[in-house]
Amino acid sequence: MVKNITKEELRNMMLSNEDFILIDVLSRESFEELHISGAINCSIDEINNWAEENTDKKDKKIIVYCGGYTCRASAEAANMLNKAGFINIMRYEGGIKEWDEAGYSVYSLGVRAA
Repeated sequence: MVKNITKEELRNMMLSNEDFILIDVLSRESFEELHISGAINCSIDEINNWAEENTDKKDKKIIVYCGGYTCRASAEAANMLNKAGFINIMRYEGGIKEWDEAGYSVYSLGVRAA
């Protein structure tokens, strides 16, 4: 089952150094343009390959996000991971748009922004 989380929940998890994998499921170009600090990039087209390569992480907390509330890529990625046997999946629906608008830490074009 996939649980939706808010930007505050994600931020609190980050601030408390909770152990999880944060995956940006947008394209490499979008990721390089702007992503949440600490995220890895695995586009929706690569999720199944990532799942196969990371079977040892099926119990680990995984949070996926995409562009924002109107983007469905994170929902699709979460469902794909769930079907692959990952059991602790969370989806941050607000995505990079909401995170950036809130002024939280992002990474852009190789330069950290506040």
